[in-house]
Amino acid sequence: MALIKCDKHGETGFMPFVSKELSKRIESGEHIKHDDISWIDVLLIDDEDGEILQEIRYWMSTSFFNSISALKKYRILTEHDEKEVDRILSPIIKGGGCCGKCFDEQTDKIRLKAQ
Repeated sequence: MALIKCDKHGETGFMPFVSKELSKRIESGEHIKHDDISWIDVLLIDDEDGEILQEIRYWMSTSFFNSISALKKYRILTEHDEKEVDRILSPIIKGGGCCGKCFDEQTDKIRLKAQ
């Protein structure tokens, strides 16, 4: 896990899968409601046996999620699937990420379980 220097928490873990827009809102201390946060689940699947190798949750504001017309869940089985998901998520996540503790505090306030 990468470490960052947070103004509030000092050296701490970095939550990389948070959109730039949502990260700024969290870092500013803005009160965010439960309905203001959405996510996309991405499952990396072994193409030989169908086993889930990794599950990643990408976080963003609900308004941003609605504006991109994305699915709530993507399953990556092939290189083509991976490229398609990267095409959708890269612009959202690029430049984002935030302090893991700040993110946890925000989701705890609204009783949203982060995975």
